[in-house]
Amino acid sequence: MASRPELIQCCDELDIDHKGKSINEMKELIREGADKKLNKKYNVSGSKLSLALRKFLSTEYDYKFFNRDKEEVDYKGNKICK
Repeated sequence: MASRPELIQCCDELDIDHKGKSINEMKELIREGADKKLNKKYNVSGSKLSLALRKFLSTEYDYKFFNRDKEEVDYKGNKICK
């Protein structure tokens, strides 16, 4: 569960107006904003996203992150052992 300050940071990073929004409204806006900004034909480097945004996208949404060797990593960049 993301905290309000983390959600505000994510909104700011994605250029989303968060003033007067509830936590649930911000979560939905972040999901929509991430889909618009990050859903591209080419890969986006996770290092260009804040830790809070990576955490939200991986724990509360369906985004996955991969390292250069095509291995799945968590939002901190640690390799996930399966």
